[in-house]
Amino acid sequence: MPKRKAEDVSEPAQVAQEEEQEEKSEVQSSEGSEDDASDSPSFEDEDEEDEDASSDDSDGEAFDSVTVDLDFAQPEEGDFLGLKTLLTNYLDGEKYDSSGLADLVLKHKEVSTIIRCGEDTIGVTAVVPLDTSVPSLKELQRFLQKHAKTHAPKVKELFEDKSSQTSLLLSERLINCPPDVAPAMHSALLEDLESAKLKIKNLLVVARAFREGQELIYTQPETECWHKQATWSCEFNCAED
Repeated sequence: MPKRKAEDVSEPAQVAQEEEQEEKSEVQSSEGSEDDASDSPSFEDEDEEDEDASSDDSDGEAFDSVTVDLDFAQPEEGDFLGLKTLLTNYLDGEKYDSSGLADLVLKHKEVSTIIRCGEDTIGVTAVVPLDTSVPSLKELQRFLQKHAKTHAPKVKELFEDKSSQTSLLLSERLINCPPDVAPAMHSALLEDLESAKLKIKNLLVVARAFREGQELIYTQPETECWHKQATWSCEFNCAED
């Protein structure tokens, strides 16, 4: 059963740092394995591998590798349609002003990063202030209050209490976008937030996850980090796919 999670992450720096640490540990582990292999070379194994490779080539079963260039950049006006496509299903398939939310990302491009593959926009990470005078954000508030009824007062506080200084953290990617890009995107976002010097006490995250028994399975690796750092969170059922 798919779930939507609404989380209030009060310390964005910790999330980015945790993701960076996880990425570094993987790199170090990989380098250690290469060192161990270089200490004990086996020419016999190499010959066998060459023979296997030749056999595969002759049988036409060799595997091809594909290199894809991804470009990280600030969004521009030309990215509007790509952003709108990424944000269309943000409210679990419910119709809302996705064009307005895409415009909002472009308006706050100094704290937004997109991923381009060729001319296609395949991912976005952005922070936008919660302003209920903006139709798309008002629709988001109604969506959360409708589906997370027991937490409606908290949602109302985050959206309408100016002293909470809450902003919305968006992180949307196409399903075939490599998850490895998450640490780099959030590191870039952290740098952008520091440069912009925005007054933010809380970040509101709306993310999708799945439950299998008592286990919560996150669709994006960064969602687990947000959940661990959140000062408040709730979950509710979303539409069946």
